[in-house]
Amino acid sequence: MTHPHSVALLFFGVLSVSACRSTGDDAGSRDSAPSVVSASAAPRTPADAPPIPVADGVNRAILGEIAPDFALPDVDGREHRLSKYRGKIVVLEWFNPNCRFVAYAYAEGPLREMHERYSAAGVVWLAINSISPEQAGADAATNRAFAAQHRLRTPILFDTTGVVGRSYGAKTTPHLFVINERGLLVYRGALDNAPLGRVESTASKINYVEAAIADLKSGHGVTMSDVRPYGSGVRYGRP
Repeated sequence: MTHPHSVALLFFGVLSVSACRSTGDDAGSRDSAPSVVSASAAPRTPADAPPIPVADGVNRAILGEIAPDFALPDVDGREHRLSKYRGKIVVLEWFNPNCRFVAYAYAEGPLREMHERYSAAGVVWLAINSISPEQAGADAATNRAFAAQHRLRTPILFDTTGVVGRSYGAKTTPHLFVINERGLLVYRGALDNAPLGRVESTASKINYVEAAIADLKSGHGVTMSDVRPYGSGVRYGRP
């Protein structure tokens, strides 16, 4: 059992995950492909780190259970409450406009068209920015500029306290979560197995989010529901 004092140290950021950087030695920015959580041990990255502590009274997202509700403002101040989307498939995408993994995914990777395609099909797609307000990329102007540049029409929500990100255990950008029509969390993990467009050896590209949504629309359970995310660590502020 974790000692209470250790939890407190974790909670106040002593072991907080690293910010999005361009340097090659940033553990949160490694270009390694994701692996299914049940796979054999791999070198430690922020995605392998212990679960992110949450404050007392805050629900932690658990696969197969109702996703914790939240209400967050978008860049224009409009509130979005998760429970209002019950009855629809919802994708939550942890987001940082200054992250190179996110920038690639929207410029050349699958996110350049996925959000629009799925939104047109009735899927709710919400990007969530949980980095602390003093960090670059947390301001509304930068997020609006990114959305305009990449024609991102889905909402970008601000989780300035980091409560929602911690509740879901969001570790990296991008980090994706899929919620089914009944409000159950059915997928968490990487967008795909191709960080910055590259896959390991001769592996075929797999888009895990697309696969999860396809499973839901076909009427059966999500085949691959828990995949280690890749990307740059989310730098949370103090709670």
